Amino acid sequence: MGLKCPDCGTDNMLTAIFCRGCGKKLNLAEMKPDAIAKDESTKKLRRKTTLAEKITYSVICTILILFILALFCPAGGPKGNSASPDAEKRFEEVKKAAAPSAPKKKKRGKKAEEGEEAPAGAKEYSFSSEDATFVLNKAMGLPRSGSDQVVPTHFSIAFLDGNAAKVVVTNKLFGALPMDSVCKVTFNCTGKGQLDVTVTSARIGLVPLPGGLSKFAIEKIRPLVDTCNDLNNIKGKVQSASSTGDNLTFKL
Repeated sequence: MGLKCPDCGTDNMLTAIFCRGCGKKLNLAEMKPDAIAKDESTKKLRRKTTLAEKITYSVICTILILFILALFCPAGGPKGNSASPDAEKRFEEVKKAAAPSAPKKKKRGKKAEEGEEAPAGAKEYSFSSEDATFVLNKAMGLPRSGSDQVVPTHFSIAFLDGNAAKVVVTNKLFGALPMDSVCKVTFNCTGKGQLDVTVTSARIGLVPLPGGLSKFAIEKIRPLVDTCNDLNNIKGKVQSASSTGDNLTFKL
């Protein structure tokens, strides 16, 4: 370990007063041994590394927090609190019209044929997003309760232009923490009982689920729809359907 002359770079003894290379007097107060200088340089590097690690850690934590908040952020949609006074009555009419009819025995003979009544023409029905949300929550038996891992508590549907809709199902995780599953769908009726529904996008809260990941949102919605007898009956009888703005109009 020695002292390096700042002018000529010659190494000198720690006790040297004059540089043995250029003869200039050494200012010992401003000079430090190489080992000390290297140690201080290492400490500065460590401080810079530690600061960079802290910044990286803070950025990662911030991203994780924002991601979690986005997962549990409410997706919005109709609540069904502002439904029309006659919404339930109209839905009862739809259920009656869509209910499976009992098989009738075929009559024989010319008189029987003449006495048969012609089938009634299709009747048109219209529901707003609020009305549909209100009646469908009742039809699906929501909100539900229990200690299951995922408990559905609310179903909402918002009709959009172009035969489309946004469907939101709120589930409570472990009966406490609400999480919204959201799907945007388009529908097309090609004939009686042939209502094709296609999922165009899916997300959990505000987090989009691309490609195969969309099934995580769809699987939280599909059981509610598939097990609702009223919806299945309507789907089997619907002859045409279209959405404009905030309303759905269909014929049975």
